Amino acid sequence: MLVDPRAPVHLTSGILPAKAIGIPPEQYRDAMAALRPAYFVAPLLTDAGHLAVPVPDEPGQEWSWRARGPAPAGWTETVIDDPRPDAGFPVMPTLREGYLILRPIPDTERGTA
Repeated sequence: MLVDPRAPVHLTSGILPAKAIGIPPEQYRDAMAALRPAYFVAPLLTDAGHLAVPVPDEPGQEWSWRARGPAPAGWTETVIDDPRPDAGFPVMPTLREGYLILRPIPDTERGTA
């Protein structure tokens, strides 16, 4: 059964009265905070040395690009560049396949300690 841990599950049987059962927040709060949404993107036509993807601004969050690298390296994560105002067809067109990852910006990077 797939359940949202923040919502109670309502149980009904023919013998016992209906009951709502929930998971205490302290048992799932850390796991939910560690989740990072990942969106698969393919194919993505970019310039060979420049990865610029128009993504929405999310306060307190930043986007990164995670893609499969050569065999020994495994997965690599790169920061996404801002789209250029003079965008056109790439000089060295490259097709990419990977995931857009949205992660919170740590307080130390935001300048608030």
